[in-house]
Amino acid sequence: MWIRAAVNTGARSIQLTQHPKDKAFADLDSVPIISCHLKHLHLSGATLHDKTLRQLSSQCPSLQVLELSKCCLDGPQISSASLTSLAIVECRIMADLSVTAPNLVSLRCVSPYHRAPSFENMGSLARGTIVLNDSFLHDKFEYKYKDIKPDVSECDASDSNHDNCDSDADNDDLRSSEGFYGANVLGGQNVICSLSNATSLELIANAGEVILNRELEMCPIFSNLKALSLGEWCMAADLHPLVLFLQHAPNLERLFLKLKMNHTEIENNINPEGTSFACKKLAVVKIKCPKEDERVHVLAQFFVANGIAMEKISVDHRPTRQTCKS
Repeated sequence: MWIRAAVNTGARSIQLTQHPKDKAFADLDSVPIISCHLKHLHLSGATLHDKTLRQLSSQCPSLQVLELSKCCLDGPQISSASLTSLAIVECRIMADLSVTAPNLVSLRCVSPYHRAPSFENMGSLARGTIVLNDSFLHDKFEYKYKDIKPDVSECDASDSNHDNCDSDADNDDLRSSEGFYGANVLGGQNVICSLSNATSLELIANAGEVILNRELEMCPIFSNLKALSLGEWCMAADLHPLVLFLQHAPNLERLFLKLKMNHTEIENNINPEGTSFACKKLAVVKIKCPKEDERVHVLAQFFVANGIAMEKISVDHRPTRQTCKS
């Protein structure tokens, strides 16, 4: 009734927030969200079926900002020519969901459950944040992770203050994806190619993450990319994801690597030889990692070998769990 009244009075901004003690989703299927005035819509803890998603896509021609948090999305598509900002944060995506938004400027997709959305026609995108965890993107998620409530600390890659910005890669509560890799990791098609025009990107995931590694094989040229933040997943053998991005981002100016506290110990299995790149404008390399992380020396050798002066490289040692407890 409240949403219906707001729509009928021509509200330009509507926000519906789930009560923190209410575990049930608010079902909006019987609420017609049809408005030529609505510009900002913020929903938390709501179920959006195909009917509601179609209304938002085609019957809200002025909708510019759509923020969905802890919602249940059960429809095939979000398609809007008016959207400029879209956030999908900790949402359950029950069916293959495609997002089409040719005028979208800002995108945040943080820890989707069941499936990751796919993206199409995003030529105007300037800022993108993608946070993925394979263990939440499995067809048996409901049975194995029914009670998981991970803390998600969002980080906008467009924020100029990257030094104080933590991401999901920093959170020890993120579950390992071991045992879930393979064909059962759902969604995420075109997630990297859709970001090709962005000026600022943040891509955070655990080591061995499937979707980003899969889509990286079709890596486009990021001609506009100025700031890039990568998580633990970029530290694959011989730094392959990191190298591939640097080879495809010729105008990159700032690089931020956010490495996890818990990682597989390495000796000399990362070999920077033969992994060359040319980023002549790269002025800042910031590595955030645990104290005494042996990978810092390998990374420093890698960057110096590719013409990045040592004074451009800085290391921020995060406190360990034991330090926090003491």
